[in-house]
Amino acid sequence: MKKLDGKVCLITGGAGSLGAAAARLFIEQGAAVVLVDRDAERLNEVARDLPQERVATIVADVASAEGAVRLCRLSRSQRFGAIDVLFSNAGNFGTVRPIADYPDDVFGEVLSVHVRGAYLAAKHAAPHMRTGGSIVITSSVAGVRGDAGVYAYITAKHAQVGTDAMPGEGACAARHPREHHPPRPDRQRLSARGGAGGSAMPWVSTAPRSSTT
Repeated sequence: MKKLDGKVCLITGGAGSLGAAAARLFIEQGAAVVLVDRDAERLNEVARDLPQERVATIVADVASAEGAVRLCRLSRSQRFGAIDVLFSNAGNFGTVRPIADYPDDVFGEVLSVHVRGAYLAAKHAAPHMRTGGSIVITSSVAGVRGDAGVYAYITAKHAQVGTDAMPGEGACAARHPREHHPPRPDRQRLSARGGAGGSAMPWVSTAPRSSTT
């Protein structure tokens, strides 16, 4: 039996390289995946390379409350049913500039996708998750250090680390989703214990990967 047999994994940022790699890994481990992204063309390209009976796609903007509600409802209504894993992976980098020249609009856009997007995805996915599900938020080494010029991305990744409190209340607490950000940047691994939806309370470790996650 594979680790994710019969599980449904919702992946935001599904058109990107990390989202596509996660989809392949989850499917290899027995899951069905629902890929979400704003880029419909690239999303379809990723989906074409996956087993068609195990993949569905939704075009949506995770930084929009309307988009988050829509993607979670559509994911639940897809042929796969309730969600076992939310992999909140949507992100954008912004730019590298001195602080005095950093564009305010770029700063806002980056925080909107990484922070507001992760919050909205978790908020609206939780009611559609099976008991014992997992919420995974992609972090980065940028979340545990500072780099000059990368102000929007660094701030967004530090903010994501603060979402550790999310599973402790409301619908999340009832369904036991967990997301974990190890404090050490050398712990570069993705691990799962207990299996999403199993009798144990599972967690998935989103170890920092790189400054361009």
